[in-house]
Amino acid sequence: MARSYKSLRKYNVGLLVDGMAAGGMGGFGPGGLCKSQRPNGTHNGTHNGTQFFFMGYTPETHNSNSVEAERHGKACSTYARKIQPTEVAEVVRRYDWTIDTYYDRYKADIDLRDMKYYVKNSQDNVYVCLENANLGASAGVQSKYEPTGKSSVPFRTTDGYMWKYLYSIDRELKDFLKTVNSVDYMPIKVIDYRDARGSNVGSTNRAQYNVERQLGGKIVSATIDLSDTIRFATDSPSITVVGNGNKTATVSLSVNGTYVNGISVTDPGSGYDYATVRLNDTPLTHTASEVEAKIQINISPHNSRCTYVPANSYFYVEKVMYNVRIDTADLSSAVRQKVFNFYGVSKNYLLNKPNVDIFAGDELVLPGIKKNYRLSEKMLVMGTTAASIYPPGTFDYGTSTPTFNVGDGITDGKDINRQALISFFGRPNGYTGVNQAFIEITRETGIGGTGQWKNTNYFFKGFDVTGGTRYYNVQSSFATADIRRTSGEVLYINYLDSDLIMANELVSNFVFLQEV
Repeated sequence: MARSYKSLRKYNVGLLVDGMAAGGMGGFGPGGLCKSQRPNGTHNGTHNGTQFFFMGYTPETHNSNSVEAERHGKACSTYARKIQPTEVAEVVRRYDWTIDTYYDRYKADIDLRDMKYYVKNSQDNVYVCLENANLGASAGVQSKYEPTGKSSVPFRTTDGYMWKYLYSIDRELKDFLKTVNSVDYMPIKVIDYRDARGSNVGSTNRAQYNVERQLGGKIVSATIDLSDTIRFATDSPSITVVGNGNKTATVSLSVNGTYVNGISVTDPGSGYDYATVRLNDTPLTHTASEVEAKIQINISPHNSRCTYVPANSYFYVEKVMYNVRIDTADLSSAVRQKVFNFYGVSKNYLLNKPNVDIFAGDELVLPGIKKNYRLSEKMLVMGTTAASIYPPGTFDYGTSTPTFNVGDGITDGKDINRQALISFFGRPNGYTGVNQAFIEITRETGIGGTGQWKNTNYFFKGFDVTGGTRYYNVQSSFATADIRRTSGEVLYINYLDSDLIMANELVSNFVFLQEV
């Protein structure tokens, strides 16, 4: 079945590479090809499926948001490893609580994307603002007191703000407090309710569970526009909440000497998808419908599938952050390649096993083990001497002008249709001579299929080259790739402006964003 590429979307994607060797900074990527694909596992206690982080090198220049970019990425990728659930998180724009700042109140009927209605405090606790003034006055005030604690019910600070604790950013989630493309992000914590229910009473997971297990669709706040003077003949006007919930919600107008000075929720009820108010007493200064129009009812998220209201239901989530840790020691256990110029996320790789389809990752006996996969073909080659053939095919390991470089092509001496791209060239471990070398190759072409270079007696340097120096393959040292070539589906790929050097046994973190 032909695949559709209509869902491909491009946006600026930032790459942060920490702890690189000198000369190895990747900088910020120019963008990336990104499909609208939510990862199977973020910080929600679920399994991460078969998503993999991959890296590779290609000498061509590609439009990152193109089908060709995906094809070349698959053909030239050399290293992959399974992405762990702790390396992915939903993220939103970060707002640190700051004194004398005006924060919007949470409302269910507005576009929340550009609203500053939640904060992270100095203890990395996250709160949503339900009210920003006493008695629900529509004209809010600046926040003077930092919200603290992990109360299971909304609480009010002295400045009139009402806050609701959502979750705490702790442990590995702190790795997602990152700035990408000059935007500060923070992660959303999603818990496994079975684990959280059994956790210690004082733990952050238990505190979040206590908040989320409450019923949804509550009247969390009510506001009233007091820009006009509103008066009643009574100090206790009757008002009724009208909606589709459990019919128990109530709100009360605050009246002082016939003048209305606010509104408050006296019973939040639950199960409401919509709610309005009806005045049972006629105002002195307005019609009943005019006052009703000045009152807004704000309803908490309503999860119809269960009684829980997860923290992420309060946010408009547009991006997922990957924070993938690559250790060059692990990298070298799979490939010898050190130079890369693209990376990405893929899924559903097939193991390179004949006559059987097994997804990479499914062969692991124990869950959560990081396994490194080689996507390149590896072989030991031998150069000739002048005595055996002319011209001699010797190898130069010099750093200035080596015989082969990453990105060079080679062509089968017997079949010009068989070609490959070199991803590594170097001396065998402990070998000091000049006539043997390791070559790792990708992007094989021709009719031989997987493992076609096993039958190669000699090859030439370059694509479509049929003459010149011959280089000979020692077939006994041939090794196939762990992943079946052309398998897998690319979800995201980013080509770098400059080469990325992974060397000196350093740990690197690739931090980048993907649209949800």
